[in-house]
Amino acid sequence: MAKTASKINIWIGIGMGLIVSFYPFAQSGEGMSLEECLNYGLSNSPYMTFSKNEKEMFKYNKRDLYSSYLPSINGNFELTYNAKLPVTVMPAGDLGFDQLFPPGTGGDKAEDLEIRMGSPNTNSAAIQLEQKIYDHSAIVGFKGVKGLEELSDLNAEKHIEDLMYRVSMAYYQVLVVEQQMELLNENLSQYTELLKIMDLRLEKGVITPIDYNRIKVAHNNISAQISLMEARAKDAKNNLKMNMGMPLDEEIKISAKDKIVIDSSLPIEPLNISERLDLKINNKNIELQEINLSVTKYSSLPTLTAFARYGANSYGETFRESWKKFHDFSAVGLRLVVPIFNGLKTNTAYHKQVIQLENLRAQNEILTQGSMMELTNSRTKMVEAHTSYSVNQDNLNLAKEVYEQTNLSYQKGAASLSDFLNADYSYKEAQTNYLTSLVNMLSSRLDYEKSKGNLINYLKNK
Repeated sequence: MAKTASKINIWIGIGMGLIVSFYPFAQSGEGMSLEECLNYGLSNSPYMTFSKNEKEMFKYNKRDLYSSYLPSINGNFELTYNAKLPVTVMPAGDLGFDQLFPPGTGGDKAEDLEIRMGSPNTNSAAIQLEQKIYDHSAIVGFKGVKGLEELSDLNAEKHIEDLMYRVSMAYYQVLVVEQQMELLNENLSQYTELLKIMDLRLEKGVITPIDYNRIKVAHNNISAQISLMEARAKDAKNNLKMNMGMPLDEEIKISAKDKIVIDSSLPIEPLNISERLDLKINNKNIELQEINLSVTKYSSLPTLTAFARYGANSYGETFRESWKKFHDFSAVGLRLVVPIFNGLKTNTAYHKQVIQLENLRAQNEILTQGSMMELTNSRTKMVEAHTSYSVNQDNLNLAKEVYEQTNLSYQKGAASLSDFLNADYSYKEAQTNYLTSLVNMLSSRLDYEKSKGNLINYLKNK
C-alpha cells in the first residue's frame, strides 16, 4: 500500500509539474491535450480537496487513537460559598462527657454534641496529571493505525480516479463535437461551391428554380446545424472547464493535433476485479471493523492509570479573608478500574459492532458480484462499440466516396438531383452513425478500464 500511496503522490507531482510547463504553451495556440487537461484538473479542481484531505483526516484519526495513551493534564479551580454549613453530630458517649459526672446526678445523660464545621467561603485549586499504564482495548485499537492509513490512501486514489474519469469523458465530448463541427463545415463548404454552380445553371435555364431551392434548403439546414453545434460545443467546453476547475469565463482550446485515437486492438486478458478501488476500500473497512469489534470486546477489561495531584485550598468567614492563607496538598497513586456492570452498555455495543461487520461482509459479497457483472458487461459493450466503430468508419469513407462521385457526376449532368440528394443523405447518415459509435467507443473503453480498476494507469499511458 505504501507503493500505492507513492504512486499517487508521484502522479500528482507529475501533473502539477506538467501543467506549469505545458499549459501556457497550450493556451497560446496549440490547445490542450488530454494529458494537460488531466494535469490541470489534478492541480486545480476543487474535487482534489477531498483527495488531499484524506491524508489530513488520517493524521487526526491516528492522533485520536494514540490520545488514550498520552498523558493528560487537567486543572480545576473552585469557589464555594456555603450559605448554610452542614451540621456534624458527635455522640456524647463517644466524647467521654458521661464519665465526668457521678451516676444519678443527671450528668451522665449529656446530650449529643452538634457542631457546624467549615467556613462560609472556601477556595480550592488543583492540577492533576494522569498516565494510562494498561488498557488492553486501546492496545488492540493501535492495530488499526496501518489500516486507517491504507484506507486514506485508497480513498485519495478513488477521488483521483473519479476526477480523471469525469475530465476524460468531458474532454472526449468536446473532441467529438469539434469533429462533428469539422464535418458540418466540410459539408457547408461543398454546398457553397455547389450553389455557385447552380446559380450559373439557373441563369442559363439548365435547371429549374425548384432544383435550385432544394439545394438552397439543404445549404441552410447545414448552416442551422452549425449554429446549434456551436452552442453544444460551448456547453461541452464549459462542462470540461467545470470538471477541471477552470473558471468558466476563461477560454480553452483543445489541441488540434490531439485527434481521437482509437486503439486498433482490443485488450485480451482474463476478467479480474482485484484492483477495483471500491472493493479494496470495502475490504479495508471490514478489516478495520474487525478491530473495532475487538476493541469493544476488551473494553470490559480492567484499566490501570497512574496519577499525580497537587493543589491548595483556603477558608474564611468572609470572601476577602478566604484569600489570605492557602494550604497546599499533593498526592500520587494508582487507579485500577474494574468494570463490573454498566447496564449492558458494553454488551449492546458489541452486538451492534457484530451487526455492522455482517453488513459489511454482505455488502462485499454484493459488491463483488456486481463488479464482476459490471466488468463483464462493460467488456461486451466495448467489443460491440469497437466493432460498430470500425464498421461505421468504413461506411463513412464509402459514403463520402459515393457522395463526391455523385456530386461530380451531377455537376457534369451525368446524375440527377435525386441521385445527388440520396447520396448526400446517405453521407450525413453515415456521419451521424460514425460519431455515435465514436462516442460509444470512447466511453465504453473508459468504463471498461474503470470497472477493472485500471483507469489511472490507462490514462497515464495514453
